[in-house]
Amino acid sequence: MLRGFIKFPSPQRSMARKITVRQALRRSGLFDKTYDMDQAIKAGKVTYNSKPVQGLQFHFDSKDCLFFEGTPVRLLKKQYFVLNKPFQTSCQKHESQKFVVDVLDVDPKVRNSLFPVGRLDVPTTGLLIITNDGVLSKELLDPKSKIAKTYKVMLKRKLSDEAIKKLEYGVVIEVQGKDYTTLPCEIKRIPGTQSDCFITITEGKHRQIRKMFKGVDNAVMNLSRTAIGGLTLEEIGLTEGNYKEITFDELTQKIKKKVKVKSSK
Repeated sequence: MLRGFIKFPSPQRSMARKITVRQALRRSGLFDKTYDMDQAIKAGKVTYNSKPVQGLQFHFDSKDCLFFEGTPVRLLKKQYFVLNKPFQTSCQKHESQKFVVDVLDVDPKVRNSLFPVGRLDVPTTGLLIITNDGVLSKELLDPKSKIAKTYKVMLKRKLSDEAIKKLEYGVVIEVQGKDYTTLPCEIKRIPGTQSDCFITITEGKHRQIRKMFKGVDNAVMNLSRTAIGGLTLEEIGLTEGNYKEITFDELTQKIKKKVKVKSSK
């Protein structure tokens, strides 16, 4: 039995003593693209201790000050949003579809500092965390955390008991050109239908759920994430395309609720 449980660092303590130029510039909201940061560095516009920094991965003491064009770089406060991701939006910037962060009506500088925690593919809707807290994002995405994530799935064909057993045990999917056996998951049928279900997993490979159902000769027609740990769309009450700003404590306390995933092994 796996449990989605993690101890999160507080936002006051989460900033490491050493940070990178990339982290500082991103949190400042001064740049829309990593490319623009890189060009500013190459032009000698970003300095530390009166000297041009050599690259985005240059580390410096977070208590010290970085300068851009002679002006101190100020880090924006850490902010946390939960979004019910709309259909046909992207978790990657500068694609043909609308970037998920652009759904938020916030100050342009704040928007520049924000990023989605993990990814939902373009057709997938549902719960998504957006923040500028890189430390929290790293904790949430760490595979060792095994945070349970639940999705509502609408399938093309009837879901058999045999298929459920295979999926819960673990099926082989392709990940980066290699065979990979998925970790145990839990599937619950949705009453009144033979083809729809909820699936809870503790990992997040690229297009994993779609590949899993393809592995049992079915196809996902509609996919929506409904929960991350104990944080649920139902409790937050967000309809598709809407979002809410919440505190660090509210976010992490909800996620930290223990969510059990039974192993069928």
